[in-house]
Amino acid sequence: MKTGKPKSVAGAKGVVEAGRVEISLDGITWISLGALVNGEFSGELPALPIRGARLFFTRPSAGVVAIQQFALFGIPARPATAGCKVRTNLKHHGDYAIEKAVDSDIGSFYWSGYSYPQKGDFVELTFEEPVQKQKIIVVTGHPDGRRDFVEEGSIHVTYDGSTWEKLQTFKRQAVVPLVANKPIRGLKLVNEQTAKCWVAIREILLA
Repeated sequence: MKTGKPKSVAGAKGVVEAGRVEISLDGITWISLGALVNGEFSGELPALPIRGARLFFTRPSAGVVAIQQFALFGIPARPATAGCKVRTNLKHHGDYAIEKAVDSDIGSFYWSGYSYPQKGDFVELTFEEPVQKQKIIVVTGHPDGRRDFVEEGSIHVTYDGSTWEKLQTFKRQAVVPLVANKPIRGLKLVNEQTAKCWVAIREILLA
């Protein structure tokens, strides 16, 4: 994503001063990939088909803006969650097992079933080899877009495979930056409040 007028065009700069790039995996929910820096954004897409991408203005522009390019390139063939081990202390409904939260298919999902998640319940991923990526993306909620979200959760990572560090809390969806040049050996989603409904996790991604 590049905004602003080319140098060959006279007049105002036309840069988007405050905005972010968002994508939708299901055509309903939008998640942020990151903010524009100096009117530009370059980031890695998750290894999943996407239904849409958009530029979201986070505050009014002071003048006319120009968008030079909005293009998608190089979706990685192998997601960072491929080959990971996933476990949870939660039960699941029918065939909606926890493995469907890391199968790189936004059309499938984990569903907790009749036992409502309690505070402290978790989903944990561990990797065969340390993984270095830029962010963690979590998409929760039933595919109809109206129910079964993780209303309050937290994301934790481990760098040594034994000690866990809390990165941040989230509601429904999460895009959490990772520390540069510091590979992780695992990540964990922790439920921070007793749920009043079933919980669905559409996908857990590293991008």
